[in-house]
Amino acid sequence: MNFERNSRGAKIEQLMNDRILSGYLQDFKDQHGLEKLSEPDLFCRFVTYCIISKQAGTPASLEDLDVDGGQDTAIDTIAILINDRVVIDKDDVDYFREFGRLEVEFVFIQSKTSAKFDAGDIGNFLFGVRNFFSDKPTVKANESVSAFREIKDYIYNKNSIHLKQLPLCSLFYASTGKWTNDEYLSGRVNPGLDDLKKTGLFGDVRFFPLDAERLKSVYRALRHRVEKEVNFEKHTILPKIDKVEEAYLGILPSTEFLKLITDEEGEIQKSLFYDNARDFQGSNPVNSEIAATLGGSATADSFVLLNNGITIVAKSIGKVAANFRISDYQIVNGCQTSHVLHAAKNKIGPNVFEPVKLIVTNDPEITNQIIKATNRQTEVKLEAFESLTPFHRTLEECMCLAPALFDKKRG
Repeated sequence: MNFERNSRGAKIEQLMNDRILSGYLQDFKDQHGLEKLSEPDLFCRFVTYCIISKQAGTPASLEDLDVDGGQDTAIDTIAILINDRVVIDKDDVDYFREFGRLEVEFVFIQSKTSAKFDAGDIGNFLFGVRNFFSDKPTVKANESVSAFREIKDYIYNKNSIHLKQLPLCSLFYASTGKWTNDEYLSGRVNPGLDDLKKTGLFGDVRFFPLDAERLKSVYRALRHRVEKEVNFEKHTILPKIDKVEEAYLGILPSTEFLKLITDEEGEIQKSLFYDNARDFQGSNPVNSEIAATLGGSATADSFVLLNNGITIVAKSIGKVAANFRISDYQIVNGCQTSHVLHAAKNKIGPNVFEPVKLIVTNDPEITNQIIKATNRQTEVKLEAFESLTPFHRTLEECMCLAPALFDKKRG
């Protein structure tokens, strides 16, 4: 099987015909100081940026994820995500293990500058991924691929007990052409995915074709400031605060709040939680209680009373009556609630509201203070809540009455 690249080193004639995509590539090169990269390598780095930044926020170094070269087994980029963060060595795995859970996703990327989705290239890519997870690889891989294999083995062999669930495996194949859901190509992809699923190593295996239009859409969203409009009718204006342009406190229908945290495909935008002190903790006891409240017809109405709320820090807003256009914002507190709400989005009715604090400031120190304040809490042990039960309340009342009864008896 031929794994050598047949288009990466060629001139990107198709890109030159797509002047918008070509312009995006130039912008990406200027923004990241990649003048020394050849155009084919630049396109590969561009694709990696679009995928990984959308999945987990921009990593410190995209170059660390590049496995391209001889014996790359038809894979351009490998990224291992733990708890929605990129890891590049075993120490990173150990760090996230300290949080008590590991949610793992393996991401593989192949980028082709040709104007079509080639069945042979896709087949090679799928085979390369299967080879990566094989206990006895049939094709030798280069040092970069082998280094990621070592991390993979460390996760499965040494840390499987800490896995919250089986890892995800996501395959991205990018081309400058147009994906048309061709039956022949789908027929080539599906057997490869089935082979990966049969290994029993994954909770799910997914294939994502990325054509020129999709790449442009993703890059636009990443490059430009996030801007969404919601109807924030039930709010009050907070008094003037130094270094804060505007601030509001109110309740927002959860259906409106979901508009703020999802992209055009309905997926949660993880980059919005980059400034959050804690990443999503999965189905821990607190998040399970939130989900149970949302799922119960009798308790959904009280969600607004039971939830501590969301804190949003934005650079600017525009208002027309109750419609707020919020720009360049971060969810600095409420990551857990946001993810649980998103998971339950198909069950949420119009009667579910979310407490929201919206702050508009361009002062980084104020933003940092808000992040620290909203994410710091005095720990309350579960045992403390036992005092709220009827038994303990009755016992407390009896203890209070005991001295008076004793004195009366003595008298």
